[in-house]
Amino acid sequence: MFLTAAGFKLADRTATALAAGTFGLSGRPARWIWLPFAALEATLAAGVLFGPPQAALVAAAVLGLFMLAQAAAIAAGRSSAPCGCFGARRSPTRPFRARTALLATTAAVLGLAFAGPAPWLAPAPALACVFAVRVRRPSGALEMASEGPPLGAQLALGDGVRLALFTSDSCRLCHALLPQAQRLRAAVFDEATDAAAWSAADVPGAPFAVALDPAGIVLAKGTVNTRRQLTSVVNVWPHR
Repeated sequence: MFLTAAGFKLADRTATALAAGTFGLSGRPARWIWLPFAALEATLAAGVLFGPPQAALVAAAVLGLFMLAQAAAIAAGRSSAPCGCFGARRSPTRPFRARTALLATTAAVLGLAFAGPAPWLAPAPALACVFAVRVRRPSGALEMASEGPPLGAQLALGDGVRLALFTSDSCRLCHALLPQAQRLRAAVFDEATDAAAWSAADVPGAPFAVALDPAGIVLAKGTVNTRRQLTSVVNVWPHR
């Protein structure tokens, strides 16, 4: 597995640089990130194959760190972005993170089985698993009473608008939400071209969603960083 991952990074350095943006790297560090990661993965592969049992524990700790990075990317709404783990088409989805957790746990168990007493880094994969499970964004929109239009107020955004998504061209999360907004038949209001709508809704920043009834009454609102949070705004309709 480590050799395959290293091979992908060596074969397509550009894809690895693009995937680095998913984890917050850009510029020169992103362009050269393939080198240390390919070297690390190749070294771990050699250690697991030919090294002492403790090498499996080191591999488990590294996999645990990889899983934390995947969890952070998911929490930031980048689950559809490339992660570069096994090629350009892979993304840090929850099933992929679960597989990383399984690999980390397996490596830790094998290392402990053959290494005798657990070294200081043995708990790392387990702690990483717990942290990755806990670090999740709330499933509902992030709503604050002082932000956006008041609930129950009337908001004129156009005939037939039931869900409004306020976006900005410079917002990466906004671009990731657009396919889901299209599926939900949301009206999209850009910060630059729809400044009047932004002002009327008192939008604090993008991405922000507002649900309206047929008369234009505000039913729900909030900052939406993920597709699930955007969908949660729609889910109030049957109850209001």
